[in-house]
Amino acid sequence: MKKMILTPSDCGLLIPQWPVLKQEKIARLYSMSTRNSRFPSFKGTTVMDVPPILILEDGFILNGKHRAAFALRYSYNLEACETFDENDIRYNTPHRTYGETGVEGVLEAYSNKFTYISYCNNRRVHCVRDLLSQI
Repeated sequence: MKKMILTPSDCGLLIPQWPVLKQEKIARLYSMSTRNSRFPSFKGTTVMDVPPILILEDGFILNGKHRAAFALRYSYNLEACETFDENDIRYNTPHRTYGETGVEGVLEAYSNKFTYISYCNNRRVHCVRDLLSQI
């Protein structure tokens, strides 16, 4: 697993796992604040005060599309954990990155990645930037 900071433009290039944003999740993000990053190599970088999102090497979002869309829309930096395989997800990823989805939901998104990408593409959602009209 690799920890990183995503800029707003980085967030816009990520690939969402679903073509729709839930407005109640977006509404919760309006009350968040910012803080300095907790990642040791990024101390002093201001980020959204939310758990890191979970992504794959190619930019596919396993968990955190709402946070990524919000960061892009309102120009926030965002912490992310890049994971590499199923074992990495299960054993090396911080539990706070799973959120409401849980580890099984994240593993399901990992296993069905290409199905989700195809579904999003059929609805003309190719990246997080395409979700901005929903905020």
